[in-house]
Amino acid sequence: MERLEQAQVLRGYHADADPAAMGYPLQCLMALQTTQATPLEETIERLLELPAVAEVFVVTGQWDLLVRLQLADQSELESVLLDDVWSMPSFRHSETIMVLRERRRLPRWADD
Repeated sequence: MERLEQAQVLRGYHADADPAAMGYPLQCLMALQTTQATPLEETIERLLELPAVAEVFVVTGQWDLLVRLQLADQSELESVLLDDVWSMPSFRHSETIMVLRERRRLPRWADD
């Protein structure tokens, strides 16, 4: 572990809490297209200020950003979309996908 820390392979340590057990059972993915009027970094920073936003990815293809949301319920989703995201100056178009089930596996380097 010490060698991995010194080599800056390990980026940190964290607890893996269950969001549903903490009152946030709804997970959604939002694909977002932005206008070019606002720098992308400003849009990312604004998204990361929202409590429901867990992660933001800059992606290729028809979407500019992929945002993972962790929410209490559909009412909170509605509020995040209508009051926060859709009102951003850089907003162009989005598609929101509700996650029904999640499965994870260890990354391939964990077997090494």
